Amino acid sequence: MLIYGETGSGKELFAQSIHYNGIRKDKPFIPINCAAIPSALLEGMLFGTVKGGFTGAENKKGLFEEAHRGTVLLDEINSMEPYLQSKLLRVLQDGYIRPVGSNKIIDIDVRVIATLNEEPEMLIREGKLRKDFYYRLSVMRIDVPSLRERKEDIKEITENFISHYNTLLSKNIKGLSEEVWEKFYEYNWPGNIRELKNTIESAMNMVDDGEMLTKEFFENKITMVGDLNNDSKFTGDLSLNHHLEEVEKAIITKIYKKNGENITRTADELKISRQNLQYKLKKYNL
Repeated sequence: MLIYGETGSGKELFAQSIHYNGIRKDKPFIPINCAAIPSALLEGMLFGTVKGGFTGAENKKGLFEEAHRGTVLLDEINSMEPYLQSKLLRVLQDGYIRPVGSNKIIDIDVRVIATLNEEPEMLIREGKLRKDFYYRLSVMRIDVPSLRERKEDIKEITENFISHYNTLLSKNIKGLSEEVWEKFYEYNWPGNIRELKNTIESAMNMVDDGEMLTKEFFENKITMVGDLNNDSKFTGDLSLNHHLEEVEKAIITKIYKKNGENITRTADELKISRQNLQYKLKKYNL
């Protein structure tokens, strides 16, 4: 399974939801950030090592063996070296692993969920993602929209974070003021759900118990949004996000018509996935 979305868009939350709501929910869920670990170490972590297999090697189970009958989340596989992608492809096809330095094979039953934070088609063209590995993973693909593309979810997500930190910090914060809600909807959230979570966490640590989260508890990047939208240099009451969406709509419309409304050619020229393009076409009623 493959989950595609921008950094911070909640891909790991989707993966957790899939695991904990399925038949493997009582088995291990093991996430690993491929971007944070050098490939030479990552191979041993995934497949395990045997003593004497290389200098300093010890007998150690790999994450695939530890996750038997559970789920392994490979986060940001686009940072993984192609040779390791090839080995993982063999694991997916054959259902067994071979620890580093060993001739012994170990049968495994693991669901593999991988995430990407860059367009897979572009990564394939650049040689960063093996086409056969991608096709094997994307038998089931989920595209997670950015937070700016699903602003209707901001209220529910924010309230969940407030509830979480109320429990964690033993507080009873009542919520956001109307002014803050307005600016939350106007802000573009380039860091997606992760940025929203960090913003709420920071404010929750500063506010007194029983109070409401008001403007002063948030960073300037949030509080400045409303001021910019009301600046005399801007015409009307339109937000920055609205202007950006208008530009995006115009570009998509032009390229889509130029390509005879062919989705594949349009997506390729815009360097986005077909699924993402179809989402935007529906969003803009094109």
